[in-house]
Amino acid sequence: MVTQAVVDEAVVNLIVGALLPLRIVEIKEFVELITTLQPNLHVMGRKALRGRINDAAKTMKERVVAVLNDQTHVATTTDCWSSYGKSYIGVTVHWIDNATLERKSAYLALRRMKGRHTYDMIAGALDDIHTEYGIGRKIVRTTTDNGSNFVKAFAVFSHGDENADDDVGSNDESGDDSDADAATVDVYSTLSEGESQSDGEIVLPRHQRCACHTLNLIATADANTAENDPQYNKSSRSTFGKCHALWNKYGRSVAAVEAVQDVYGLELKRPNATRWNSMYMATERIVRLLNEKGEDEFRKLCSKLDVARFTTADVQFLATYVAVMKPVAQALDILQSESKMYMAYLLPTITILREKLECRRASSGTCTPLVTALLDDIDRRFGDVFNDKDTIAAAILHPKFRDNWTDDRAVIDSGLSHIRHLLSETSSDVAHTSGATG
Repeated sequence: MVTQAVVDEAVVNLIVGALLPLRIVEIKEFVELITTLQPNLHVMGRKALRGRINDAAKTMKERVVAVLNDQTHVATTTDCWSSYGKSYIGVTVHWIDNATLERKSAYLALRRMKGRHTYDMIAGALDDIHTEYGIGRKIVRTTTDNGSNFVKAFAVFSHGDENADDDVGSNDESGDDSDADAATVDVYSTLSEGESQSDGEIVLPRHQRCACHTLNLIATADANTAENDPQYNKSSRSTFGKCHALWNKYGRSVAAVEAVQDVYGLELKRPNATRWNSMYMATERIVRLLNEKGEDEFRKLCSKLDVARFTTADVQFLATYVAVMKPVAQALDILQSESKMYMAYLLPTITILREKLECRRASSGTCTPLVTALLDDIDRRFGDVFNDKDTIAAAILHPKFRDNWTDDRAVIDSGLSHIRHLLSETSSDVAHTSGATG
């Protein structure tokens, strides 16, 4: 028998799972659907639905708190954004299940933030959320993007971090809502806070910059430094100018979409500033169409769409560009994995990326400045990570990598030494605890 309680629970799950508006329970067709399936039952009202969702959220929060109480180490990720004139902060938590060794995740908060996303406001919001769930001292690291407001928040409020960010004013994305004066720190206020420590002082965990966001910055903003080379600049501007003209025409004209589909049976991909790898994927699609039916057929298409035709030099440049950027796109796809991504993947992925780019340097022709720019910025942005003993140890301890991901024995030796040190500390703690209980 289907009871009223079962129907109510199913409705709540539908509304929450599909992110439907609460008013749907008052829509005539929805009520008819439920009463047709269960004529003797009814649909709850909007007020009752809101109460049930609130109760379910409280119950879920209690479960998350109980699970986190059993964990000794967790990691968090956080981000801020604006949508429809409102600002939000989101925080997720991740841990390794002791029984299955699987990574588990939970959403801790999605809250409104009023005002600008300044570093102190972000730090206060994060500290409140960490305290609310009792995980402040358990967080190993918090991962954020490269926004200057996040960088400064952790540079100022992250205590005891030997790898604290010291390049707050570097060439990072800050966004419209970030702290406009991120490179300036009030020394007097900071020292005064240190002198008057209290129980209410904000303390943030160690900071980890998002490797995906960092790699995306390298592939976009940093890669533009290659245009300092006159020959690359000339080829890049000429070729991508034609690409953008084609993409714009394709986006505005239904006839252009139909023309491409009639010839190739495929659609063009257009770059999107908010989607990583979109420039690579859009360029790769053009190269694919060029290779399928040749340059002449593609030029006929360009003439039909009334856009500039691609020369043989343009085609060669695009092919080389795609070949250079392919390993960057692959590395970004690996690091964006939802369920199988761990800190252990970071250094091996970046190491292999560097090796692939080095191999392409000699055969890149006009795109050689692009390869050089990518390698230089990988070293600049990820240089400190290769000195991070915890990150090195994570790669060595992963059975997929061990000590085979780099030929630099100094890096491997430092990781192994750190692992021995951690094991020694753990043994000492266990012995101390056993002696105290004994």
